Amino acid sequence: MSNTDTLRAQVIPFGQVKLLLPNSAVAEVTRLTSEVDAGASECEWLYGMIEWRGLTLPLISIEGLLGLPITPIEQAPRLIVLNTLSPDSNNAFIATAATNNPHLIKLQQEAIDEALQGEHDSHYIYCDYSLEGEKVLVPDLLAIEESLEKIHTTG
Repeated sequence: MSNTDTLRAQVIPFGQVKLLLPNSAVAEVTRLTSEVDAGASECEWLYGMIEWRGLTLPLISIEGLLGLPITPIEQAPRLIVLNTLSPDSNNAFIATAATNNPHLIKLQQEAIDEALQGEHDSHYIYCDYSLEGEKVLVPDLLAIEESLEKIHTTG
């Protein structure tokens, strides 16, 4: 089997949910060490802004996006920095706070095709994925970016 039939990915825990992301979506995993500037945002799923490598990034709550109870930032000490997909984005990166370290996995193309469960009821989730009997969510990163852009232009 060739490397093109394999996807390297990360399963990232966020309190009540786990996300599945390709490695290429993750810029860095580190500890949350900078102060969070909560600012004046009325958006519940936006923790605020943080400093990372000389840049100011939005720090979002995945659980908040999904309408779930938001894990307090002090209980989510892992900073996951994601690459943005849209070339028109105001942010080159988006940060989110995870409750634990991601773990790396390799997925075979056949397993990916079989495990995709179709559409999810959240605008921010592309689909559910069954990973060894456990449900993980594949986020729609473009939808998340679009929501951040709306906050940026209206806020």
